[in-house]
Amino acid sequence: MFKKISQAHLIIGATLVLVVGVSVALYFVEPPKRRHPVSVQNVTQISAWMTFEYINSLFDIPPALLKDALKVENAKYPLITLKQYAKKSNKDIDSVVSDVQKIVQTYLEHKPQE
Repeated sequence: MFKKISQAHLIIGATLVLVVGVSVALYFVEPPKRRHPVSVQNVTQISAWMTFEYINSLFDIPPALLKDALKVENAKYPLITLKQYAKKSNKDIDSVVSDVQKIVQTYLEHKPQE
């Protein structure tokens, strides 16, 4: 009914499972970087629907940059949208978007090259 599996086959199978498992784990620990980073010219695409987390990730900026620059005190940061932040802070959404664009642009223009 069952074939006898040789020790060599067991070692090869176990090694394969280990290599695939480690590869998957490393991918989730540190996903590959974007091949084409978003540039300064793209800051005009920042919109009210975007969360701070999305903007931080998209432009590869430190998570605290926008929080500190805008003095965000909302406990849901960075998971709130710019629109939600503007509404809860009684700020004009167009001004918030413009401020975020300027902050991101300034950061990207002065960011050290890797």
